Amino acid sequence: MTTETDKGRLTEMDCLYDQYGKPFENTHWGQYIVISKEGGIVIGATMAEAAEKGVAAFGQGAYLFKIGERFVYRQRAAVRSCYSPNR
Repeated sequence: MTTETDKGRLTEMDCLYDQYGKPFENTHWGQYIVISKEGGIVIGATMAEAAEKGVAAFGQGAYLFKIGERFVYRQRAAVRSCYSPNR
């Protein structure tokens, strides 16, 4: 069941990816990008690399995306929750 809070978070994630992640699809397809709520970004070749860089740069609360695919992780102390519309 999707709550209103979840819907708001999904909308926020979509907007962040469209604005900050999508421009990297031509050059970084398949890599990972962490986007903070303020629009800061870091890119890593692997999910682990991007997650480590993201936590170091932004702390908790940023989102980790696979560039070119809509698979999202929300960063906390460790990456715990995920959303994939294809599941």
